Amino acid sequence: MISLMLRTDSFRDTGETDPDGAPVREFVPARREPIDLLDLTPRARTLAEAIHQAQRHPGPMGPAEIMLECDRTTAEVYPRQEGEAAAYGPREREHERARRHYVRSVLRSASEMSGAEYLEREARSWPMDWYVVGARGLDPVPSFEAGRGDRVYTHDTAREALRLSLRAWDLLTHAKHLPAPDRWAHGRPHWYPATIDAYRTREVELWPVSKVAEQLGYEGKSSASAARAQLGRWGLLAVGRETGRSGESLYAADQVEALQAHRPGRGRRGAARIDGKFAPSSP
Repeated sequence: MISLMLRTDSFRDTGETDPDGAPVREFVPARREPIDLLDLTPRARTLAEAIHQAQRHPGPMGPAEIMLECDRTTAEVYPRQEGEAAAYGPREREHERARRHYVRSVLRSASEMSGAEYLEREARSWPMDWYVVGARGLDPVPSFEAGRGDRVYTHDTAREALRLSLRAWDLLTHAKHLPAPDRWAHGRPHWYPATIDAYRTREVELWPVSKVAEQLGYEGKSSASAARAQLGRWGLLAVGRETGRSGESLYAADQVEALQAHRPGRGRRGAARIDGKFAPSSP
């Protein structure tokens, strides 16, 4: 258990109004907050330890000088312009692991977010291959190695990795088509890289828009347009395109089927559609 100064001064509404009808706000001073390190994921634990280290030994810029390190080298992270190396010579330590300062976002004292939630959010705010070392100029924090190895996808990074819109992600999650989170940390879902990679590299049939229209029951001249409109409502993005100038956009068949199966308000299920409308029933 450690005590951290995470919050800054702020104001909050009291729910009352003054004689002029204006809302009354009260001042909430910054305060220290107890943090149980065992209640945090390794990556968030390294951040908590680094903040504690920096607050105990503040540098020239105060207790905010936290250092991050990257798997890539300085030359890879900060490439030089063509001819710059020839003009100025090699940079110092450019083949060592890149480092940079971390500037954390503000947590207001009136915020209802807990310190643990804040640390978990902040610990996932930089790319996966960056990790906390410690306060600038000091030894690595005790959880440095564990934090460096704690690499997971969050809701946003998993969605980006799978190239899904927010709408499609929500609908496919509701349809139970996407992989379930491997763990939860203070209300935040995490997926291991292997889980996301397995879904991303799954064997899947790709359907052109004309096939999607057929699957959805659209017929007629505007069937392809109706299918595109439905795909747009789902937020489903094309994953490829057929070759040739007249090639159609391609969509993951299993995603289309999952969304169709959980499509609300489908009316007469299985009925064919002509120009986006249900075909007349047989007498």
